[in-house]
Order: sequence, then C-alpha cells, then structure tokens
Amino acid sequence: MKLHVDREADALYLRLDASIIAESEEVSPGVVLDYNESNEVVGVEILHLSQRSPSLNLSALEFDAVADRDDGVETVEVRVVMLTVSGSYKEFLYN
Repeated sequence: MKLHVDREADALYLRLDASIIAESEEVSPGVVLDYNESNEVVGVEILHLSQRSPSLNLSALEFDAVADRDDGVETVEVRVVMLTVSGSYKEFLYN
C-alpha cells in the first residue's frame, strides 16, 4: 500500500496494490475510486484537500491498522475515512 500526497495539486492518492486499473469512478465530487479487472477498489484519490479540511497538517498524517490474530493467522484491517466538501464522510474498511 502506498500513500502519495501532492501539495502542489492539493491531492492525496492511496494505492492499495499494484494491479492494473481497469476503471475509475468519481463517487463524490473530487473523490475518485480506481478499480481493477475484478472490480475491486485498488486506489482512492481525494482532490481539493485544503478545502475539505483547512487545518489539515500533511506532515502529521495518521492512519490506524488493527491486527487480529485469530487461530494464528494475522490479518490487518485499514480504515479509510474520506471527507467530502459538504463535510460528510465515507468510511471504507479494507482487510
């Protein structure tokens, strides 16, 4: 997983894996999801970061990863919260 923040473009891109992007969809103004050939989300682009959160500190970006060790198998869940211009949010959980 890779996270790229472009201050000049005022954008953030989260790439979940290296699979080929087959389709992209703007699910909210300035929020684009990239899908692979299996219709799985493999990328998330958020535009206009400074408008979504004027107090955003890009040098203090945080994320949570939750490890679950059930039956000796470790899985990691990553929760991504995307803010929209209107102030609402969408939450995605990947594991």
